[in-house]
Amino acid sequence: MRNKILTGAAFAAALSGLIGLEGMELVAYKDIVGVPTICSGTTRGVKMSDTKTAEQCWTIAASEYREYEKTVIDNIKVPINKNQQASLTYFCVNVGKYGCAGSTTFREFNAGNPEKGCRALRMWNKGTINGKKVVIKGLDNRRKAEETLCLKPL
Repeated sequence: MRNKILTGAAFAAALSGLIGLEGMELVAYKDIVGVPTICSGTTRGVKMSDTKTAEQCWTIAASEYREYEKTVIDNIKVPINKNQQASLTYFCVNVGKYGCAGSTTFREFNAGNPEKGCRALRMWNKGTINGKKVVIKGLDNRRKAEETLCLKPL
């Protein structure tokens, strides 16, 4: 069985979940590690003078979700359920295509160990501040939420 993109209510729920994890900021700000960010965690091409409407933020979030969902579908070679797919997509939106594709999480899923893969999400709770890797409370909370969703049966 090949994993497929989420549609309809499943996609709407996943997108709402992503925005719930990220929040929505209509004015660009610097995140905790100093990266210009807007909407629901968007960093690509953001300048500190940027502003968006809520509608623009939803559109950007949907586009980014689809982009990273494709990374999950292309790199997870075993069947996964919708909760796992949404959780892994949230993870990829946050850490990027290459970070998630090369992660222990993806390796464990592909080795047939989905529970270990879900639990490995928690390894990604740090950021670099002043040249040091430190646990960031918001990332730790996010990874706990992703893990919980990932382990939740349908």
